[in-house]
Amino acid sequence: MSTNPSTRSDAQANRHRLVDAARSVFRERGAAADIKEIAERAGVGVGTVYRNFATKDDLLAAIVQSVMAEVRDLLAPSFDVNDPVASISAMLRLALAYAESEGPLLLALREVSHDGEFEGDPRALLRDALAAGVARGQFRRDIRIEILTAFMESHFPLYLDLRSSFSGEEASEAVVALVLSAISFPVGEHPST
Repeated sequence: MSTNPSTRSDAQANRHRLVDAARSVFRERGAAADIKEIAERAGVGVGTVYRNFATKDDLLAAIVQSVMAEVRDLLAPSFDVNDPVASISAMLRLALAYAESEGPLLLALREVSHDGEFEGDPRALLRDALAAGVARGQFRRDIRIEILTAFMESHFPLYLDLRSSFSGEEASEAVVALVLSAISFPVGEHPST
């Protein structure tokens, strides 16, 4: 028995509404977001939530995938293998601006377990830019790329904390300077030494 195309379209629309509603509720409530409230916000019944997402973790994974896709689309134009320093700087500034608007959601997602890589994971862009900088002798080669990437990611909560005392631009430039100073070679140090 084949599925009616309009039924598939309705199911797809419900799924998108659920992810959007869940993002909104998680942004407001954090990890304690309630499935019933998500269903109400999406204008569907709780059963529809569970038909689309068997568990709350499945819904969270869909939110993470949605956020990852947005961030990757945002960062991709900044990737420049010919100038890794400019590439990393631009990516950080864009990611911090995203954190400015989506900070509460990002912090809520950090509280939830979502192991593994996701399709279109923007961390791959960061790793590629860092690897290009290492290959060109601009970034440290004595620290694994995965550690450098994790170090960069750890600065998003710092940025959000700094925003209580500094303007967005001041906080952003401070984080970019901190990250670049940590991943780049010290002044006067030659990469071959």
